[in-house]
Parts: sequence; C-alpha cells; structure tokens
Amino acid sequence: MKTKQIAWVGFIALMIGVVIWRFTDGRVPNSKSTETAQKKPQASSDGRGVGIMADKAANNQENEEKNFGENKKEGFLEKGERIRQEFNLPISFYGKVIDEKRNPVSEAAATFSVTDTSKADPSLFKEGGKSAYKIQSDAQGLFSLTGIKGGNLTVRVSKEGYYTPSGEYLGFVYNSYGIAHIPDPKNPVIFRLHKKGVAAELVHREKLFTFSIDGTKHSLDLLAGKKTIGSNPQSDFVMNIVRSNKNADGRFDWEVVFEALGDGGFVESNEEFMLQAPESGYQPSLRFGCRASDPGWRSEEKCKFFLRSRQGKFYTRLEATIIPEYNEKGAVDLNYYLNPDGSRNLEYDKSKEIEVIRK
Repeated sequence: MKTKQIAWVGFIALMIGVVIWRFTDGRVPNSKSTETAQKKPQASSDGRGVGIMADKAANNQENEEKNFGENKKEGFLEKGERIRQEFNLPISFYGKVIDEKRNPVSEAAATFSVTDTSKADPSLFKEGGKSAYKIQSDAQGLFSLTGIKGGNLTVRVSKEGYYTPSGEYLGFVYNSYGIAHIPDPKNPVIFRLHKKGVAAELVHREKLFTFSIDGTKHSLDLLAGKKTIGSNPQSDFVMNIVRSNKNADGRFDWEVVFEALGDGGFVESNEEFMLQAPESGYQPSLRFGCRASDPGWRSEEKCKFFLRSRQGKFYTRLEATIIPEYNEKGAVDLNYYLNPDGSRNLEYDKSKEIEVIRK
C-alpha cells in the first residue's frame, strides 16, 4: 500500500515539474539577467520617473537641434561672406574698337554689365546684383573701365551705322570662378565692327522647299519662290536629294546636289554678313552629304553660299538648312536675299525690300 502511495506522489511531482518547465520554456533565470532586471529604472506609483526621463531626452534632442541650426546658419553666413568677397574685387578693363579694315572706330558705345554686391545678401549667400556702365571710345578707338568692384563682367560694343558681329558680346572673369582676365592697357581687348554701306533694293524670302528622295531634279525660281520638276532655264538653279533606307542605328546615306544653270555658279562662304557677292570664283555645282557609316554622321547640314544666275543678272546670298529626312521626303530651308538688277551689292535694308507679286 505504501509502495503505491509513494508511486502516486512521485508521478504527481513529475507532472508538476513538466507543467512548470512548459510555462517557462525550459529557461532558468540566471544571476546576470536578474541583476539587469533589478537595475532597470522603476516608475514611481504616479509615473513621474518615466516622465522625467522623457523630459531629459526631449531637452537633449532640442539642444542638439538648436546647436545644429546655429552651426548651419553660421556655415551659411561664412559661405555668403566668401561669395560676397568673390564679387567685391577690383576691376579694370581696357578695350579698342576697330572696323573691318582695322581702322580705329571713335565714339563707339561700350556697354558693360558687372556682377557685383549691389544687391548681395550674405545670409542667403546670394552673389548680388548687376551694375551697368556705358563708355565711349576715343579717337584711337580706345576705352577703359576702372575704379569699380565686382566679380565678372560682360561688354558689348556698338555704333550707329555699323554692324556688330555676333561674337563681339564677350564675358570676362575676375574672381576664382573661372580663368581670371588680366587687364593690360598696353594690350587692350579688340572689338570689331563692320561699317554699313548703301543698301540695295533686294528680294528677301524665307521658304522651305520639299523634294522627293529618289534623285529627281527640281528647278528653283527664287524670284517667284517656286519649284518645278526638271531643269527650267528660266529658274535660278537645279537641285536634287537622294536618301537611302535607314539602317539598324537609324542612320542613312544621303546626298544633296545644287547645280547652276547656264553660266551661273556658286561660291561657298563663311562670312557673317555676306554684303557683296564675289566677282569671280563661281563653281558649277555644290555637293553635300553623309554615309551612314561615317563617324561624324549628321542628319542635317547648314551652309551659306553666293549664287550668280540668269546670265549674271541675278546675284543672291543664301543660307540653307538641308534636311534629308522630312515627312517621308527631303527638304531645304532657304533664307535668301536676291538682287535682280545685276549688282553684286547684297546689303539689306527692310525699308528697301522689293515686294514681289506672286501670280
């Protein structure tokens, strides 16, 4: 009987041990974890312990943000001051104006725009504003700008009765943001103007002509602004466009040929103003084109040339943009000035433009 009682007691003890093991996942608290748990701060009954810690954390974060903001603002101010200094440097500039024959041009207006600190705000590290100056050249074509401060400047020279070339609007740097200009009164910067002559009565037209791309020749009548198929001796020149299919890279071979009629001809030009047609040197044709395999392949081309046509009765200056691919065709966009009275003078004045009545 005693044996059975002992067995039941042992079984019950074993079951209690299994239950305790299951609920504790078999883990036995060690001294370290107990010690760590004891070290954790305990909230007071009214919760003020946790509140104090939260307040300290918030104060620390606020102080860090305040310090960061002050440092950032200080950095902005330092940067703004550095930039302000870059645009508050002494500036001197010396220039000279000459014409197309290298003669000095007096009383030409040199207009300066100087970037300086006239509207600077260091707190926002803005570089500032711009100040304008205007000076006239003397009898030797010389002019200068001194005794001012800034960071860089641009200058443009002009005079009534002269053309100003497009490349004569120049900029110069005096600070560390570029290659600094070194002013030298003995070596002034040269500015070129082109003296205007007497304008002729010209026909001016801008027009885009389209063409088939199979090489069919078309004649262009510049006076009327028309094209016809074939070689028409009453026109000014003949042209055609040939274009291949595109390859995998979207490229294609293309060629455009301009052909003169009769004793007419072409002279290519790189002049900016093209005010007078040359007396000689005319070629019977001009060719432009690209192979699809060319490393420098281009999908269009710009060119400038003089044209003599209709037995020397017409002289024309043309600027052409060749467009081999245009709405499944090819095209040439022409801007031209035609003198129909046999003169090589191609200087244009809007007030003298000839109005052609189209039939």
